[in-house]
Amino acid sequence: MGTARNPYQCAQEGVRFLLHVSGGRTSGLLLYRVLDAHGGRLPPNVRAVFANTGKEHEKTLLFVREMERRWQVPIAWVEYVYRKEARGGMADPKNTFRVVGYETASRRGEPFEMLIRAHQMLPNAHKRMCTADLKVETAARFARVKLGWWRPRPHSILGIRYDEPARWAKAIWEQCRTVYPLVLDRVTEDDVKRFWAGQPFDLGISRDLGNCDLCFMKGRWKLMRLITQYPERADWWIEQERYRRSVARTVRKPELTRFLLRYTYEDLRAMRMIPFEELERDRDANEGVSCFCGD
Repeated sequence: MGTARNPYQCAQEGVRFLLHVSGGRTSGLLLYRVLDAHGGRLPPNVRAVFANTGKEHEKTLLFVREMERRWQVPIAWVEYVYRKEARGGMADPKNTFRVVGYETASRRGEPFEMLIRAHQMLPNAHKRMCTADLKVETAARFARVKLGWWRPRPHSILGIRYDEPARWAKAIWEQCRTVYPLVLDRVTEDDVKRFWAGQPFDLGISRDLGNCDLCFMKGRWKLMRLITQYPERADWWIEQERYRRSVARTVRKPELTRFLLRYTYEDLRAMRMIPFEELERDRDANEGVSCFCGD
């Protein structure tokens, strides 16, 4: 009888992997187990990448730095850059990246704001260009330019758990170029909690707050609660929506001038907190959807 393959083994000839470190606990556990499966070091065909949007909590940045230091693993810190003056094309691309570190990483949403200004539109639940450009494509550009990984395009390793089927079921069925070791290993949120309870360091913030502080994919109730706790964090989101309205040629489709379908971030900040018994009846307020960015 054959032995089941270790889902964290990535040392496959001819296959390259970008291990996306989101800065959350789940992707941290994933990184640890991939390291453990290879004797404490990433194999040459695997590179860990943290794509910073500038909207991460300071403790998220500290957490990524601690993983680098304590586990002695190189993590590439990258950020999206848009060059308005560039001609475009392969020789002089407008969309590019920069390599940063803990000290030089953006902390005021600069990469995210640059993306919004470049496209003159806001991402939303149906067009998550923030995920595509700030995370996926920025990491891919790094792989091509800095690592020379042009063809074949590397696979992505994501920290998504087995108990999050809405995030992985369709992708696995379609056999895309993304792999989910934690799904194959049937890792759940309880497993993640147990792992970090036994570690000498931790993220130090609630799961609701990370990674992108007031991400529009969070449920309305969660956003209202976070804005109540951290009202200053709504300022950036409100500023971006105001910018979008200022450059809009028409407001016949107001949903295009806000991140959320029915509410602006100003609306959310002005709303009263909903009592729990009302919340239970308000499905829209209680639901939230996770995105590619991972935990």
